[in-house]
Amino acid sequence: MKQPPCDRDCFNCKFPDCIYDGLEYADYVEQAERDKSLTETPQKRKLAAQQRAYYEANKDKVAAQQRAYYEANKDKVAAQQRAYREANKDKVAAQKRAYYEANKDKVAAQQRAIKKWDQESA
Repeated sequence: MKQPPCDRDCFNCKFPDCIYDGLEYADYVEQAERDKSLTETPQKRKLAAQQRAYYEANKDKVAAQQRAYYEANKDKVAAQQRAYREANKDKVAAQKRAYYEANKDKVAAQQRAIKKWDQESA
């Protein structure tokens, strides 16, 4: 993947007009945190704490319900996931890039293992 010639230092930009209009995964995370902090209220924090406590007390029950729903609605869930990925291509790609950059060794080891397995299977 080719890096843009921009160094992303917007306050000291060497170009007269911005040439980089993309967002990195960190930008998406920052944007989501900022949006969350703007809309967060004491009632929402209280509800979130209650939901966390319920989930912690009923992890097995919640997991079983989620598995049952997924099994009953596989096609619907898959369609929703496809629609999300289609609508958020840039965000998904940035997330994949960030994961790859953070876990290069792990990804390379997995790819080597898959390649070795393919060669043994053939």
